[in-house]
Amino acid sequence: MRPLFRETLASVKRSPLLTGLSISMISLALYILGLFVLAVHNFYLALDEMEERIQVVAYIQDTATPEHILDLRRILTSIPEVKGVEFVTKAEALQRANRELPEFRDIFSNLENNPLPASLEIQLAPDSRTPEGTLNVVGTISSHPIVEGVEYGQEWVDTFFALSRIAGAASLLFGAAFAVAASLIIGTTMKIAVLARKQEIEIMQLVGARDRSILFPFLAEGAFTGMSGGILGTVLTYVTVKLMSQYVFTVNWIPNSWVLIGIAATITLGVITSGFSVRRQLKEISP
Repeated sequence: MRPLFRETLASVKRSPLLTGLSISMISLALYILGLFVLAVHNFYLALDEMEERIQVVAYIQDTATPEHILDLRRILTSIPEVKGVEFVTKAEALQRANRELPEFRDIFSNLENNPLPASLEIQLAPDSRTPEGTLNVVGTISSHPIVEGVEYGQEWVDTFFALSRIAGAASLLFGAAFAVAASLIIGTTMKIAVLARKQEIEIMQLVGARDRSILFPFLAEGAFTGMSGGILGTVLTYVTVKLMSQYVFTVNWIPNSWVLIGIAATITLGVITSGFSVRRQLKEISP
């Protein structure tokens, strides 16, 4: 293991410019892919936050008694699609209106009677935050005697899930394209690095070195180059996230498992491409 490590370092020292260019190209490929993954990750975090706000509001008639309201709450909590129910009194509704609509504060303060109804705010279970799940809850409670009206923003819910489906398809398509492009850049870079040392491979073969002895140092160098480029690309992406969060807007970092997968992918591509290129050169040189 140590001789292989020493040979890898010696090889890097013999061609520092070529190794540096290879690492730079790999890091650039991973950096571009990382920016795309960051954008997709943050977009879906925003969608998840919007999805959590999907709820159904049932407005209660003023004549409803506490027993009627309690009965409706029991019905709601028994529905599988419902995660939780919060009762908002008429007074609380007016306080919210004063807080959230300051431009109408003077109007609300001059009213003799509170015109806002009490309501039940219904939070949906995560798996039921869909048009179908929302409609199931609405259908269950809309016919209840004390329910004066139901609000759930059907048009907004339909638009939200249509946007989610479009975003999913676009992310898959562009993600595959970026991944293929990054793989081609890394693969081509490693092939060029091997081709630039074709003469070195010929000399090693002429002096009687076994194919395995020639191949292994190149595999180790491919792993080293892929790992270095992956780490450098990750660092560049992280610095970009910090700068954007400080000077533009907050950007959430991707999960660390994704980072490890990206670096492992560059190492794997470096090893595979180097091995394929060296074997091809050995076949061309062999009589």
